[in-house]
Amino acid sequence: MRWRKLLLSALVMLVTLELTLQVAALAVAMTRPAQPTDSASQHAVVCLGDSYTFGIGSTQPSAAYPAQLQSTLRALGHSDLLVKNGGCPGQNSAYMLRRLPSLLQADTKVLCLLMAFNDTWSPATHVTSNEDSVASTRAPAAFEWKWRTGRLVALCYGFFQNSWHRTSAQIAEQAAEGRTDPAIIDQAAGFDLLLQLGVLAQTPQPVSMPTACPAALQARIGNAYQLAAKSGAKEGMRCAEQVVADHADSPFALHALAAFATQAADPSTESKALARLEEMAGQQQPAAEECLMFALAAAGHNARALEVAKRITVRDPRSLLAWKVRQDAAFQLGDWEQFEHAASEGLRLADRVAPLESAIVARHYAQAIAPGKPGLAAGLMVAAALLDGDADMLQTKVWSVRGVVPWSAFADAIDRAAPSRPSVIEALRQRFRRAYDAQSMESDAWPQGLEANMLEAGRICKERGIRVVVIGYPFPHPGLEAVQRKVASQLSAPFVDVRERFDRELETRRREDLFVRDGHCSDAGYAILAELVSPVVSRLLREEAKGK
Repeated sequence: MRWRKLLLSALVMLVTLELTLQVAALAVAMTRPAQPTDSASQHAVVCLGDSYTFGIGSTQPSAAYPAQLQSTLRALGHSDLLVKNGGCPGQNSAYMLRRLPSLLQADTKVLCLLMAFNDTWSPATHVTSNEDSVASTRAPAAFEWKWRTGRLVALCYGFFQNSWHRTSAQIAEQAAEGRTDPAIIDQAAGFDLLLQLGVLAQTPQPVSMPTACPAALQARIGNAYQLAAKSGAKEGMRCAEQVVADHADSPFALHALAAFATQAADPSTESKALARLEEMAGQQQPAAEECLMFALAAAGHNARALEVAKRITVRDPRSLLAWKVRQDAAFQLGDWEQFEHAASEGLRLADRVAPLESAIVARHYAQAIAPGKPGLAAGLMVAAALLDGDADMLQTKVWSVRGVVPWSAFADAIDRAAPSRPSVIEALRQRFRRAYDAQSMESDAWPQGLEANMLEAGRICKERGIRVVVIGYPFPHPGLEAVQRKVASQLSAPFVDVRERFDRELETRRREDLFVRDGHCSDAGYAILAELVSPVVSRLLREEAKGK
């Protein structure tokens, strides 16, 4: 009889955990960027681009260039104007073009194009608006029912939102475009190599679960998320405000309110909810501290989220979600030392639960430690290739560290791998050797694809009466700039020369003032970007107003 009780207990725990994760996933979905559904949220300006548009390196969303552009344009007299951040971290121009129709709205007047450095290492196919992938593009579903217990690691808020994580849709797109090489995939061998490298525990460690939300309150919060998915974030926020009124001391209710306020672009409500969570966390309430961490991460307050996550991991070293928030926040801030530590602990706890996510973390962990630990870095990159077979990222990361990681380190790591098929070793060796010996990580074909997709974006905008601004990057890249200038000329669109201004600034300022360690802009760098773009956009908006 005892085994039946144990089986029943395990079943009850599994069902409870699954229900908890479903609600958590619904919450995560609601904190992702969504398209406004009411006319009050129409965006006159849309910024489309990669991680430099998204704001990697900024301390918070309000410091990314689209948010600073909005503030600057309002100061120039465009009161109540909204700027949409359409940043697509890590993606090429084909992905951005497919996403463009879902970003444009009836009131959009100007599109700012800062794209696409990623094409230089991940060449894009030419996408036309006649294809289903563009013509029927719409915002992704806010929530999808599926089994989640086995993918606990993927529920971390930050892990779903940073530039080095890919969603299942992006992974499928990668495979469809031939970026995944099945010949080098052997996940069992990848995890075995991670174990040899000492980045996985010999025995899987138990993971701490976050504090559970009371069932009745969880149901009400779930209703608010469903309402928001149907009617918009503002309706969800109103519902959450009522939940908070009925449960004033519940950190879960305050967390939901902060998430809706972030989604509804209501900084006052967001700030009040976060301040109350801060107060409750200061009273040594673990649930409040966890909710505060998640809310800060979802809102993009990376520096504050990092500090709270650090406190939680000190108190509870087995909190996988806290380690994942530390990873994400440190990455967003360009703090590689913090990222290295958090990535190491996160990999140990995540173990074999999520191979694709582990591969991504392993690569960035490798890049962070390459100068001081070349052997470990090479091993991590080989293990990552075995886990996901991402040929593009293999080429990019190997090429980026070959100045500090000798070929012998990669060769040794490949020899240590023990895949079930001997052909995998040879395929790995060829892939890594080719990446290591490449004269450049750029393909000769990328300019044509980028030019075609930028011109297609311009054509889509022209059909809708939307003006286009082409923006350069803050670093020198003659080939990329040549394509951007050519496209601007063909579209009769203004080109904003960002590099020239940054070159002048660096004559009198330290590089650390304008860039974080991985090369993305700092808050000050994004401020310069917004400063340069704002007068051009302002002129186009005024011309549009006069033309009516």
